[in-house]
Amino acid sequence: MIKIPNEIKISASDRAAWVAGRLHESMVAKYPEIFDSDDLRIARNQYAYGSHFTEWSAAVWIWKKLGLWSLVEKYEFAGHPRKTEVLASLGITIKRNPHCQHPDLLVYDLSGSWVFVELKTKTDKLSSRQKMGFPAIELEHGTKILITKVMEV
Repeated sequence: MIKIPNEIKISASDRAAWVAGRLHESMVAKYPEIFDSDDLRIARNQYAYGSHFTEWSAAVWIWKKLGLWSLVEKYEFAGHPRKTEVLASLGITIKRNPHCQHPDLLVYDLSGSWVFVELKTKTDKLSSRQKMGFPAIELEHGTKILITKVMEV
């Protein structure tokens, strides 16, 4: 069983580097176990808004501290070949929920264990869509969605 802490800490100074466009390229190069060209394409279009920083930073933390792989966001969309391949190897079929996107991360290990992880920042809470949609996702997959606070320090 995969265990993820209720709270993880990431670098607040890295956010500035992310928004300036200096971090996502190096993260892909440094952590090819986690990120691929599809992730980079998405980040290149949205980094200036701070989008994906929390998810990417949490995935790196999970890799470094726990030795676990993550699929970062958008893994329920068919246009990501590596993510589709990983899902198939884990025996996971994801049906897109029209009312609620799947959690931020799908964390897994080489034994085939996996868990959904929804990340929330200090002031972030589950949205009404997530409160309504997550139980259906949990029921469909027979697993709980873990909620982890991500604190920038």
